[in-house]
Amino acid sequence: MYYYFAGCLVGLSIIALIVALFDTIRSYKSIQEQAHYSCPVKALRGDKGNRKFVEISSVDLVPGDVI
Repeated sequence: MYYYFAGCLVGLSIIALIVALFDTIRSYKSIQEQAHYSCPVKALRGDKGNRKFVEISSVDLVPGDVI
């Protein structure tokens, strides 16, 4: 009687492990796609006396840019 119960627990644990693995892989792929996302932004660029907002890709942003 306990063998059936133990077998069911092992089977359900394996199924839960497989579902969790596929969910983790799906989430990882979604994060990778979002990391490569780019959009146009307006950044303040130029010398001290000649600063203007210029539209650039978000990929080209550098530390210190004001958007």
